Amino acid sequence: MNRIKKTTSHSADGQNILWGATALFVVIALIVMSFAYWRAETLQQSIKTRFHDRAELVAVRTADAVALNINSHFNALRFFSQTFFSRKTGRFLPNKKVLSVFTSFQRSHPSIIAINIQDASGNRIIWSSTKQSTKPITLGNQFSSLPGHPNRFLGKVCYSHRDHAWVLAMRQRILDKQGAVQGFIGSPFVLSTLRGIHSLPNIQTIVVTKPHGQVVSVWKNGQWMPPNTPLSSFAGEVTVPVHDYPLKVYAQWTASALNQAFWPVERIRLVILLGILFLIAGLGILTRRLLQRLLRLKHYQAAAVIAQHELLHQKEPQGMFQKLVEIIVEQTEAIAAYIVVPEGNSEWLRVLAASADTQDLLRAINALTPSRDPAHFPYGNMLPSLAFREKRPQGPVGPKQSSAMRTVQQQALLSRVRSVMAYPVFSHEDQEPAAVLVINSNSHRHFTLPLQQLIGQLSDTLGLALMREL
Repeated sequence: MNRIKKTTSHSADGQNILWGATALFVVIALIVMSFAYWRAETLQQSIKTRFHDRAELVAVRTADAVALNINSHFNALRFFSQTFFSRKTGRFLPNKKVLSVFTSFQRSHPSIIAINIQDASGNRIIWSSTKQSTKPITLGNQFSSLPGHPNRFLGKVCYSHRDHAWVLAMRQRILDKQGAVQGFIGSPFVLSTLRGIHSLPNIQTIVVTKPHGQVVSVWKNGQWMPPNTPLSSFAGEVTVPVHDYPLKVYAQWTASALNQAFWPVERIRLVILLGILFLIAGLGILTRRLLQRLLRLKHYQAAAVIAQHELLHQKEPQGMFQKLVEIIVEQTEAIAAYIVVPEGNSEWLRVLAASADTQDLLRAINALTPSRDPAHFPYGNMLPSLAFREKRPQGPVGPKQSSAMRTVQQQALLSRVRSVMAYPVFSHEDQEPAAVLVINSNSHRHFTLPLQQLIGQLSDTLGLALMREL
């Protein structure tokens, strides 16, 4: 009576051991990745802190430089005011001697491109060192006085077509002996002449603005640019006020700069991480394979013990054969096992006992008709036929190595079989085999040396059991 046995790769304990080993290496890998992630976050935070510190240093230096430059320009205006307008004479316009002094001063101070004198309203130019309209580019109501310096005024940023430059309007009051306002002396400050700016690597942009956000100038690519210069999106910035002036300095850095500082270091770490993960994966695979091999050996030993016990308690060859193929399918991960015996005086080998992991495969195996006649292709060239004739184990053989096997496996139900072994079973020495034990597997690497030794041992045990019954 043929029965189907559902095979399992391992017992419950064996599966738990394999899952436990796998889980151990997964946990180790997760710990390593978590540590690498923490290191990456720490590195990124460290880079951001370094950028912030650099930006703060650049912003402070730039704010000091801007204050120094504007102070110098106002000091020049005060010098001109005191030189041009003597409170003793009450003269309001400069004479020729004073103008010669201005010309000499201008040669050594190229940032002073021009000066002008405005009336008390600050809306009309009454004298200028260069030819220009009587209407100033910045009207009186567009100036604001400086805290702590009521006689100094800053105007708006505008473009001077005459000088082809962006300028910051600046002026200072001219007072008479009584302290009354006679007018203003002004001079545009050319923003591109700001000196003493020393940026640091990775700080791409420095922006100088007025309190309400009006851009005064932009330091980019190593020079001062017009206030309408497009600004890159930034990842962070530091703001520092300009001492004594209603101006702010912003030092900015971009996300690309952060990435350029982060990835050269992180790439090396990632390579090391990948190497460690590959090592863990390799050790995990090797450990799992070793455990699988040990568990298989354990199962093979159990199969040998079970087979010996069961065969001793069977009285009929049919029962012995059936028990043996069932044990093989249950304990060795084979998809099928069957035993063929010679059928009388005919050429055929009949399937006497079979076990398989599916009903369809079991029916296909029971329908096989191996032949002892080598001329009867393909049945005379099947592996059990060769084992019977040559009286020695055959295989493992797959469809690629056996044309007879390929022909027989044209049946769709046998297409799962990828390797086969056949062992002759002898009940007496120097006689024809009493039977042939055949094992089918769906894996090319199924028949390991320990498994082959086990099957050989089982065939010998079956032969001994048959001798006992005869």
